Amino acid sequence: MPKALIRLAYQQIIDADAETTLPGLEDTLHIRPVHFINHYFLLIESDVNDRSAHKVSIIYLTDTFTYFGNMGDTLLLAQGDTRQTAEDQPAQTFLLNMDPRLSVFNYVELPYQTEEILLPKPFALQD
Repeated sequence: MPKALIRLAYQQIIDADAETTLPGLEDTLHIRPVHFINHYFLLIESDVNDRSAHKVSIIYLTDTFTYFGNMGDTLLLAQGDTRQTAEDQPAQTFLLNMDPRLSVFNYVELPYQTEEILLPKPFALQD
């Protein structure tokens, strides 16, 4: 059962020693990258006379995910609001490791549903 709809924020701090590549946030199988819909720039420290003192942060914001719960230190998520998908199609979920730079910045709790969940028949048992 989905528990909530969430949006994530991911922070990358860039300083003189940091790599200049975008963050590589992806699922635990390294198959599905996490896409961002917005970002903002934060100046942490700077010095007009010392270029090596520059330190900035970029916060990346995701679109909505359906949150199903935690499995250890990972989040079980599905892209978008799965309440609006066809009833005969199970949600395509993925696991995302919690990272010290990852934060939930929007959480909307979903009402608990008690109806029976029909799961598709396993492939090995199909006629």
